[in-house]
Amino acid sequence: MISNISNYKAEKYLKPGQVFAVYRSSTNQPSEIWHDHDFFEVAVVIEGRGSHKTLEKKTTYRKGSLHFISIGKPHAYTVLAPTTTINFIITKNFLKKISIPQILQPIFEKSGRHTSSSDQAGSTLSVQIPAEHFISIRAVAEDLLYEHRAMRDDYLNVQVCDFQKFLLLVKRVLLGQTDAAPSADKKDQYISAAADFMNRNHARTMSLADIAGAANLSRIYFTALFKKKTGYSPFEYLNEVRIIKACDLLKTTDKKVTAICYEVGYNNSSFFYEVFTRQTGMKPLQYRTVSRK
Repeated sequence: MISNISNYKAEKYLKPGQVFAVYRSSTNQPSEIWHDHDFFEVAVVIEGRGSHKTLEKKTTYRKGSLHFISIGKPHAYTVLAPTTTINFIITKNFLKKISIPQILQPIFEKSGRHTSSSDQAGSTLSVQIPAEHFISIRAVAEDLLYEHRAMRDDYLNVQVCDFQKFLLLVKRVLLGQTDAAPSADKKDQYISAAADFMNRNHARTMSLADIAGAANLSRIYFTALFKKKTGYSPFEYLNEVRIIKACDLLKTTDKKVTAICYEVGYNNSSFFYEVFTRQTGMKPLQYRTVSRK
Protein backbone atom coordinates (compact mmCIF):
# COMPACT_ATOMS: atom_id res chain seq x y z
CA MET A 1 0.00 0.00 0.00
CA ILE A 2 1.31 3.47 -0.93
CA SER A 3 1.55 5.55 2.23
CA ASN A 4 2.06 9.02 0.73
CA ILE A 5 -0.61 10.04 -1.78
CA SER A 6 -0.98 13.70 -2.68
CA ASN A 7 -4.44 15.09 -3.31
CA TYR A 8 -4.82 17.56 -6.18
CA LYS A 9 -7.69 20.04 -6.04
CA ALA A 10 -9.69 21.29 -9.01
CA GLU A 11 -9.29 24.86 -7.79
CA LYS A 12 -5.61 24.64 -8.78
CA TYR A 13 -6.64 24.39 -12.44
CA LEU A 14 -10.04 26.11 -12.59
CA LYS A 15 -10.74 29.80 -12.39
CA PRO A 16 -13.78 30.85 -10.29
CA GLY A 17 -16.97 29.72 -11.98
CA GLN A 18 -15.27 27.29 -14.36
CA VAL A 19 -16.40 23.67 -14.57
CA PHE A 20 -13.91 22.40 -17.17
CA ALA A 21 -10.28 23.13 -18.02
CA VAL A 22 -7.71 21.96 -20.56
CA TYR A 23 -3.95 22.36 -20.40
CA ARG A 24 -0.85 21.03 -22.09
CA SER A 25 1.84 19.47 -19.90
CA SER A 26 5.42 18.52 -20.77
CA THR A 27 7.90 16.70 -18.53
CA ASN A 28 11.08 14.71 -18.70
CA GLN A 29 11.26 14.02 -14.96
CA PRO A 30 11.47 10.25 -14.32
CA SER A 31 10.24 10.35 -10.70
CA GLU A 32 6.75 9.11 -9.95
CA ILE A 33 4.38 11.03 -7.67
CA TRP A 34 1.38 9.12 -6.38
CA HIS A 35 -1.69 11.31 -6.30
CA ASP A 36 -5.44 11.43 -6.65
CA HIS A 37 -7.79 14.33 -7.24
CA ASP A 38 -11.28 15.67 -6.58
CA PHE A 39 -12.09 15.87 -10.31
CA PHE A 40 -12.26 13.50 -13.27
CA GLU A 41 -9.27 13.63 -15.60
CA VAL A 42 -8.46 12.52 -19.14
CA ALA A 43 -4.84 12.57 -20.30
CA VAL A 44 -4.06 12.40 -24.03
CA VAL A 45 -0.43 11.43 -24.71
CA ILE A 46 0.91 13.50 -27.62
CA GLU A 47 4.54 12.43 -27.33
CA GLY A 48 6.62 10.31 -24.99
CA ARG A 49 6.94 6.91 -23.39
CA GLY A 50 6.57 5.55 -19.87
CA SER A 51 4.13 3.79 -17.57
CA HIS A 52 0.93 4.61 -15.73
CA LYS A 53 0.23 2.87 -12.43
CA THR A 54 -2.74 2.43 -10.16
CA LEU A 55 -2.83 0.38 -6.96
CA GLU A 56 -4.11 -2.59 -8.99
CA LYS A 57 -2.25 -2.50 -12.28
CA LYS A 58 0.49 -0.99 -14.42
CA THR A 59 0.19 -0.11 -18.11
CA THR A 60 2.72 1.34 -20.51
CA TYR A 61 2.00 4.50 -22.46
CA ARG A 62 3.27 6.07 -25.65
CA LYS A 63 1.98 8.46 -28.26
CA GLY A 64 -1.71 7.78 -28.78
CA SER A 65 -2.40 6.54 -25.24
CA LEU A 66 -5.45 7.83 -23.39
CA HIS A 67 -5.88 7.66 -19.62
CA PHE A 68 -9.29 8.16 -18.01
CA ILE A 69 -9.02 8.65 -14.24
CA SER A 70 -11.96 8.90 -11.88
CA ILE A 71 -12.30 11.00 -8.73
CA GLY A 72 -10.27 9.66 -5.82
CA LYS A 73 -8.27 7.12 -7.82
CA PRO A 74 -4.61 6.96 -6.69
CA HIS A 75 -2.24 6.76 -9.65
CA ALA A 76 1.25 7.72 -10.78
CA TYR A 77 3.29 8.13 -13.96
CA THR A 78 6.86 7.02 -14.60
CA VAL A 79 8.43 8.91 -17.51
CA LEU A 80 10.91 7.01 -19.67
CA ALA A 81 11.11 9.55 -22.51
CA PRO A 82 10.14 13.27 -22.59
CA THR A 83 6.35 13.30 -22.47
CA THR A 84 3.73 15.81 -23.61
CA THR A 85 0.06 15.41 -22.76
CA ILE A 86 -3.18 17.32 -23.14
CA ASN A 87 -5.14 17.03 -19.90
CA PHE A 88 -8.84 17.59 -19.32
CA ILE A 89 -9.96 18.67 -15.83
CA ILE A 90 -13.61 17.63 -15.59
CA THR A 91 -16.05 18.46 -12.79
CA LYS A 92 -19.34 16.75 -12.01
CA ASN A 93 -21.19 19.91 -13.03
CA PHE A 94 -19.61 19.78 -16.49
CA LEU A 95 -20.58 16.12 -16.87
CA LYS A 96 -24.23 17.05 -16.30
CA LYS A 97 -24.08 18.64 -19.75
CA ILE A 98 -22.63 15.50 -21.41
CA SER A 99 -24.24 12.29 -22.63
CA ILE A 100 -21.64 9.74 -21.58
CA PRO A 101 -21.33 6.63 -23.79
CA GLN A 102 -22.28 3.51 -21.87
CA ILE A 103 -18.84 1.92 -22.27
CA LEU A 104 -17.28 4.90 -20.45
CA GLN A 105 -19.90 5.35 -17.74
CA PRO A 106 -18.01 3.32 -15.08
CA ILE A 107 -15.24 5.92 -15.22
CA PHE A 108 -17.48 8.92 -14.73
CA GLU A 109 -20.06 7.42 -12.37
CA LYS A 110 -17.86 5.66 -9.83
CA SER A 111 -15.75 7.80 -7.53
CA GLY A 112 -14.66 8.19 -3.94
CA ARG A 113 -11.65 9.29 -1.93
CA HIS A 114 -9.18 6.43 -1.50
CA THR A 115 -9.20 4.50 1.77
CA SER A 116 -7.45 1.38 2.94
CA SER A 117 -9.49 -0.52 0.38
CA SER A 118 -8.72 0.48 -3.19
CA ASP A 119 -12.08 -0.95 -4.26
CA GLN A 120 -13.73 2.12 -2.76
CA ALA A 121 -11.87 4.41 -5.11
CA GLY A 122 -12.91 5.28 -8.64
CA SER A 123 -12.12 3.55 -11.91
CA THR A 124 -9.46 4.08 -14.55
CA LEU A 125 -9.20 3.16 -18.19
CA SER A 126 -5.99 3.18 -20.23
CA VAL A 127 -6.29 2.60 -23.96
CA GLN A 128 -3.88 2.78 -26.88
CA ILE A 129 -5.52 4.45 -29.88
CA PRO A 130 -4.31 3.15 -33.28
CA ALA A 131 -2.30 5.76 -35.17
CA GLU A 132 -4.81 5.91 -38.03
CA HIS A 133 -7.55 6.98 -35.59
CA PHE A 134 -5.50 9.05 -33.16
CA ILE A 135 -5.21 12.01 -35.55
CA SER A 136 -8.93 12.77 -35.33
CA ILE A 137 -9.02 12.29 -31.55
CA ARG A 138 -5.97 14.49 -31.11
CA ALA A 139 -7.48 17.16 -33.37
CA VAL A 140 -10.52 17.39 -31.08
CA ALA A 141 -8.24 17.57 -28.02
CA GLU A 142 -6.32 20.44 -29.65
CA ASP A 143 -9.61 22.19 -30.41
CA LEU A 144 -10.62 21.88 -26.75
CA LEU A 145 -7.27 23.33 -25.69
CA TYR A 146 -7.63 26.22 -28.12
CA GLU A 147 -11.17 27.05 -26.97
CA HIS A 148 -10.13 26.98 -23.32
CA ARG A 149 -7.27 29.37 -23.97
CA ALA A 150 -9.21 31.77 -26.17
CA MET A 151 -12.37 31.81 -24.01
CA ARG A 152 -14.41 33.52 -26.68
CA ASP A 153 -18.18 33.98 -26.54
CA ASP A 154 -20.02 30.69 -25.91
CA TYR A 155 -16.73 28.85 -25.36
CA LEU A 156 -18.33 26.55 -22.77
CA ASN A 157 -21.00 25.43 -25.22
CA VAL A 158 -18.29 24.74 -27.80
CA GLN A 159 -16.30 22.75 -25.21
CA VAL A 160 -19.38 20.68 -24.36
CA CYS A 161 -19.86 19.83 -28.04
CA ASP A 162 -16.17 19.07 -28.59
CA PHE A 163 -15.84 16.90 -25.47
CA GLN A 164 -18.96 15.00 -26.49
CA LYS A 165 -17.36 14.38 -29.88
CA PHE A 166 -14.12 13.30 -28.18
CA LEU A 167 -15.97 10.67 -26.11
CA LEU A 168 -17.88 9.38 -29.12
CA LEU A 169 -14.68 8.97 -31.15
CA VAL A 170 -13.12 7.02 -28.27
CA LYS A 171 -16.26 4.90 -28.00
CA ARG A 172 -16.01 3.98 -31.68
CA VAL A 173 -12.45 2.76 -31.20
CA LEU A 174 -13.34 0.77 -28.08
CA LEU A 175 -16.28 -0.90 -29.83
CA GLY A 176 -14.44 -1.46 -33.10
CA GLN A 177 -16.81 0.88 -34.96
CA THR A 178 -14.06 2.52 -36.97
CA ASP A 179 -13.04 2.65 -40.59
CA ALA A 180 -11.05 -0.08 -42.25
CA ALA A 181 -7.78 -1.20 -40.67
CA PRO A 182 -4.51 0.19 -42.08
CA SER A 183 -3.88 -2.94 -44.10
CA ALA A 184 -7.06 -2.17 -46.04
CA ASP A 185 -6.88 1.62 -45.98
CA LYS A 186 -3.57 3.47 -45.71
CA LYS A 187 -5.06 6.94 -46.02
CA ASP A 188 -5.19 7.69 -42.30
CA GLN A 189 -1.59 6.58 -41.92
CA TYR A 190 -0.55 9.06 -44.61
CA ILE A 191 -2.38 11.88 -42.85
CA SER A 192 -0.91 10.91 -39.47
CA ALA A 193 2.60 10.92 -40.94
CA ALA A 194 2.10 14.41 -42.37
CA ALA A 195 0.59 15.75 -39.13
CA ASP A 196 3.49 14.33 -37.14
CA PHE A 197 5.93 15.95 -39.57
CA MET A 198 4.31 19.35 -39.09
CA ASN A 199 4.22 19.00 -35.30
CA ARG A 200 7.89 18.00 -35.12
CA ASN A 201 9.12 20.60 -37.62
CA HIS A 202 6.73 23.52 -37.09
CA ALA A 203 9.65 25.92 -36.41
CA ARG A 204 11.25 25.42 -39.82
CA THR A 205 10.19 26.81 -43.17
CA MET A 206 8.39 24.13 -45.14
CA SER A 207 6.65 23.89 -48.48
CA LEU A 208 3.61 21.89 -49.50
CA ALA A 209 6.00 19.52 -51.26
CA ASP A 210 7.82 18.93 -47.95
CA ILE A 211 4.59 18.10 -46.12
CA ALA A 212 3.18 15.91 -48.89
CA GLY A 213 6.56 14.22 -49.12
CA ALA A 214 6.27 13.13 -45.49
CA ALA A 215 3.19 11.18 -46.56
CA ASN A 216 4.75 9.98 -49.84
CA LEU A 217 1.91 11.53 -51.84
CA SER A 218 1.63 14.05 -54.65
CA ARG A 219 0.81 17.60 -53.57
CA ILE A 220 -2.60 17.73 -55.27
CA TYR A 221 -3.82 14.37 -53.99
CA PHE A 222 -2.40 14.98 -50.50
CA THR A 223 -4.06 18.40 -50.16
CA ALA A 224 -7.48 17.01 -51.07
CA LEU A 225 -7.06 13.97 -48.80
CA PHE A 226 -5.81 16.01 -45.82
CA LYS A 227 -8.75 18.42 -46.09
CA LYS A 228 -11.23 15.55 -46.34
CA LYS A 229 -9.81 13.69 -43.33
CA THR A 230 -9.12 16.59 -40.96
CA GLY A 231 -11.24 19.52 -42.10
CA TYR A 232 -8.07 21.62 -42.43
CA SER A 233 -5.89 22.47 -45.38
CA PRO A 234 -2.25 21.50 -44.65
CA PHE A 235 -1.23 25.08 -43.96
CA GLU A 236 -4.31 25.76 -41.84
CA TYR A 237 -3.25 22.82 -39.67
CA LEU A 238 0.34 24.08 -39.56
CA ASN A 239 -0.86 27.52 -38.48
CA GLU A 240 -2.92 25.91 -35.71
CA VAL A 241 0.17 24.08 -34.45
CA ARG A 242 2.30 27.22 -34.57
CA ILE A 243 -0.25 29.40 -32.80
CA ILE A 244 -0.72 26.80 -30.05
CA LYS A 245 3.07 26.83 -29.53
CA ALA A 246 3.05 30.65 -29.53
CA CYS A 247 0.29 30.70 -26.90
CA ASP A 248 2.39 28.44 -24.67
CA LEU A 249 5.40 30.74 -25.00
CA LEU A 250 3.37 33.90 -24.39
CA LYS A 251 1.88 32.42 -21.23
CA THR A 252 4.99 30.77 -19.78
CA THR A 253 7.86 33.07 -20.86
CA ASP A 254 8.65 36.78 -21.09
CA LYS A 255 10.11 36.52 -24.58
CA LYS A 256 9.34 39.35 -26.98
CA VAL A 257 6.52 38.75 -29.43
CA THR A 258 8.87 39.04 -32.41
CA ALA A 259 11.18 36.40 -30.92
CA ILE A 260 8.22 34.06 -30.40
CA CYS A 261 7.08 34.75 -33.95
CA TYR A 262 10.37 33.45 -35.37
CA GLU A 263 10.69 30.64 -32.83
CA VAL A 264 7.40 29.02 -33.81
CA GLY A 265 8.13 29.17 -37.54
CA TYR A 266 6.98 32.52 -38.95
CA ASN A 267 9.43 34.75 -40.80
CA ASN A 268 7.06 37.69 -41.12
CA SER A 269 5.85 39.35 -37.91
CA SER A 270 2.93 41.13 -39.61
CA PHE A 271 1.60 37.81 -40.90
CA PHE A 272 2.09 36.26 -37.45
CA TYR A 273 0.03 39.05 -35.84
CA GLU A 274 -2.68 38.57 -38.46
CA VAL A 275 -2.91 34.79 -37.99
CA PHE A 276 -2.67 34.98 -34.20
CA THR A 277 -5.42 37.59 -33.94
CA ARG A 278 -7.68 35.69 -36.32
CA GLN A 279 -7.32 32.40 -34.46
CA THR A 280 -7.43 33.62 -30.85
CA GLY A 281 -9.58 36.73 -31.12
CA MET A 282 -6.91 38.89 -29.45
CA LYS A 283 -3.46 40.33 -30.09
CA PRO A 284 -0.39 38.50 -28.71
CA LEU A 285 0.30 40.90 -25.82
CA GLN A 286 -3.38 40.98 -24.95
CA TYR A 287 -3.38 37.17 -24.85
CA ARG A 288 -0.33 37.20 -22.55
CA THR A 289 -2.08 39.54 -20.12
CA VAL A 290 -5.35 37.59 -20.10
CA SER A 291 -3.72 34.15 -19.83
CA ARG A 292 -1.74 35.17 -16.74
CA LYS A 293 -4.65 36.51 -14.71
